[in-house]
Amino acid sequence: MLLLLEHLLTSSDAASVDELGWDVAVSGYTALVGAPRGIQPGSAYVFVREGGGYTEQAILNPSLPEGFDAFGMAVDIDGDVAVVGARSSGASGRVFVFERTGTAWEETSFIDAEDVLVDPDEFSFGNAVAVSGDRMLVTSSARVYAFERDGDGWALDIELTSLGVAGGVWSVDLRGDRAIVGSLNDNAYVYERHAGGWQFAAVLLTEESQAGTGFGRAVAIDGNLAVVGAPEAPSNDTEEGGAAYAFVRTAAGWVFDEKLEPLPPDVHDIHDYGWSIALGGGRLVVGDPSDMHANAGAGAAWLYERSGGAWIFDQRVVASDAESFDRFAWSVDLSAFALLAGAPEASENHFREGLAYAYDLPFDPPVGGNGWLLVARILFGLTGGGGGVILLPGSGPVPIDPDPFFGRPLFALFADDAAERDLLIDQVRRLWPGERVAVVDDARSALALPDTLALVTPGREALTLVGLLLPTRAALRRTAPVVVFLDADGPMARVLRLLARL
Repeated sequence: MLLLLEHLLTSSDAASVDELGWDVAVSGYTALVGAPRGIQPGSAYVFVREGGGYTEQAILNPSLPEGFDAFGMAVDIDGDVAVVGARSSGASGRVFVFERTGTAWEETSFIDAEDVLVDPDEFSFGNAVAVSGDRMLVTSSARVYAFERDGDGWALDIELTSLGVAGGVWSVDLRGDRAIVGSLNDNAYVYERHAGGWQFAAVLLTEESQAGTGFGRAVAIDGNLAVVGAPEAPSNDTEEGGAAYAFVRTAAGWVFDEKLEPLPPDVHDIHDYGWSIALGGGRLVVGDPSDMHANAGAGAAWLYERSGGAWIFDQRVVASDAESFDRFAWSVDLSAFALLAGAPEASENHFREGLAYAYDLPFDPPVGGNGWLLVARILFGLTGGGGGVILLPGSGPVPIDPDPFFGRPLFALFADDAAERDLLIDQVRRLWPGERVAVVDDARSALALPDTLALVTPGREALTLVGLLLPTRAALRRTAPVVVFLDADGPMARVLRLLARL
């Protein structure tokens, strides 16, 4: 069982009925927590892990505040980009995008529902949001809209559900080139992005009847794994204890893997297990805001580890100060280093001000450090003898024959997945504050970013990027010192991981 250190996250301007924790998101060591605030416009709070705990870094507010906006009812974060939904803002909802430079956050764009909705009868644009790199998904009452970063703003790519979805939309998740959508008709759908754009991939089916179970209330996807929550599904011989259904992507497509239930069974038959879901880094958390471990509605989060091709129960995570109807785990999220849970009805100093809880997760590098040092020296040698720094996930910087000509790191490797990438980005930001971190889908565009320290690029593009930058020191000088994060799915990463095991 993992030993988890708990951190309480509270807002600096807490007031009654803020409902902080209605939605939560975490990227690396940065947490984003929404507070929709009832009749007020709402806010979202950024917390960062510093020293022995989390501190409030910023309060995000909309540039077009009104009343009853529900700003903060949906949030997501990826690196330095935060997205906040305000489903009641304007005529039919808005989404606001914020970006961080150093430690400062500012709103960089917003999307108004009236500019994108297909059907004038749609509403609640921004009810759920997801962001990954240069892609973003936003739901309305009936559809999911996919956006791509376009310069300093975001441009509509496609109305994703036009590719295949029946019923209204409940939830959404996005990770790289894969997305999952939960619908109000007790179904979940997977989409994949290929060279020609987004394509419908699968409808996820279990071995049980999904009707009336809330299947799709929460969804999560990470690589070849997906999990769908059904908080009203039968479980443990109860009619509506709730369940989570796991799926895997095989050569034959997406197939049902296993059903997870609130185990071990206890005397309490009131559950909403599967109300919230988060997945990443070989871990899964299933939220149950009605769990009665302490008192009615105190809530709990069920943590699992992926091992041997199955989800293995680790522990039931509960708030140390749990009270009745806190609704802990109403919302949950995961990074490689943190589990985040919202308790929007908790009352610390004000009635239903809401709280959020962060738990440190242990992170072990998949390969020993000596192997990575060998790989780093090989790469640095290819650059003509330049030195640098290697960053290992979960550790500090390790110098490699520093070259005073550069002064900053030449390369820092590697990220095996998006979660590790978030950690390394966070390390880079802490070591070299003020540097720009760019995510590039086209590696060649990296040469046009002279002031950028870190270039994050997925899969095969990482190989192209390294090929462009390694041949001459002149190229490196022109592009400035570069930190390359390699995705484990890319060929360069696979080769270098093999070298690291020598």
